[in-house]
Amino acid sequence: MAASRKPTYRVAIVNPVAEQHVVVDLHGHEFREREGLEGPFRYHSGRVLYYDTREGRYYDPLRDMYLDFDEQTLVVNPSREAINNPVTRAVKSRLLR
Repeated sequence: MAASRKPTYRVAIVNPVAEQHVVVDLHGHEFREREGLEGPFRYHSGRVLYYDTREGRYYDPLRDMYLDFDEQTLVVNPSREAINNPVTRAVKSRLLR
């Protein structure tokens, strides 16, 4: 007669803080999910942005403001044509000040 095996029960403990999506930028700042915003997303430039679906614009948490279209294009989709565009160069010089 085979010995009956006692069923094993596993309890899953979920820690909501540990399950959050955390992104760290190049300077060590941590960015977590925010209510009403998608993200955080880290881009090639090292900047971390959130996307606001209501506004249809990207939000920069370090500067506490939304990006205008030229700035958004430079950060989110940096193509060679966009970088060499004179308007983009002016926006880039404004960002580096």
